[in-house]
Amino acid sequence: MTRSLLVVCCVAAVGCHDTPGVRERVLERLPGSARTIAVADGPALAAPTVRKAVDAVRPIVPTTLGCVIDAALESDGVGIAEDTNGIVVAVFGKATKCPALSQVSPGVWVATIGGLAPAPSREASVLAASRWERARTYLATSPIALALDLQDRHIVAAAQAEPLSAWLTIDSADPAHVPADTVRHFLDTWKGTPLEPKLAVTVVDRQLVVRAKTLGDAELATLTRELVAILAAPEPTPAATFTCPAANGVVVTCSGTRLLVRSIETLIHDLARVVDVPAIANAELVGVVVNTDAYGLRRGDIVLGIDGFRTTSAAELEARAKTPARHVTIAVRRGVTDLVLDVRQQE
Repeated sequence: MTRSLLVVCCVAAVGCHDTPGVRERVLERLPGSARTIAVADGPALAAPTVRKAVDAVRPIVPTTLGCVIDAALESDGVGIAEDTNGIVVAVFGKATKCPALSQVSPGVWVATIGGLAPAPSREASVLAASRWERARTYLATSPIALALDLQDRHIVAAAQAEPLSAWLTIDSADPAHVPADTVRHFLDTWKGTPLEPKLAVTVVDRQLVVRAKTLGDAELATLTRELVAILAAPEPTPAATFTCPAANGVVVTCSGTRLLVRSIETLIHDLARVVDVPAIANAELVGVVVNTDAYGLRRGDIVLGIDGFRTTSAAELEARAKTPARHVTIAVRRGVTDLVLDVRQQE
């Protein structure tokens, strides 16, 4: 999950009056295909308690999204949709000068990062998608709400204010996928502090419930920073390995991550045919995703760039193929490990 989305997710602990008309306008722009949806009333985000939490995590949000946060704080309502392809932000309210936001209809402004696009119609939005049926009531009515559909786990959170309180549930068909130990460990860090009695966790069969009551603004800001640090940490993955491709019409030999080829132009041109959507990390475009195994690269790998220049589309790879070169380095990310392929052209 990207950090900009975590800002909204982790401050989901306060609210104000419900504005169903505004919420509906926001939700109908969020694609139902997304895996994470977060929505909020603008006044709820701007409330003093939540504003401190937003400010606490603002330093880790990419600067390109700074004006989007400001627009959200001044809006009537805001929503974020996220999946591995990118992010969509929908803001309902007055005109904004934020260059990242584009007006798509009266009062509705949208920003996108990566390949995820706004819902083209109500039927393609969160309001109609069957996967969000269970969470839709909270997304439509709670002052701030969050829902994640992770296939093996489903997470829903909602909140209210005066007094400041929130709840979050995690459930799964498989009890092993309910992270009770992780949540309990997090809560244990607050034992012996004034925060301990305000947080409670229970596990019943396949569902975990966490509740927070009567939090102060400083407590919420502290919790937000801690949660962002936990949720933004990369998941451990096996060490990346690179398997040499077999010699063919292009590849002459391969040793480790060193390739000798007959034509670098052909190799790069072929790579341009097997890449797909832009890759997102921490709300920034970092590369382009490989969709078919080729030249030792695997489906899901990310081509970060060539010779130190970032590549975020097939068109950029095609342009690079037209530049004569007899030696290039191709940066690739596999899981959390970066590889560098050293490619030389046969004399």
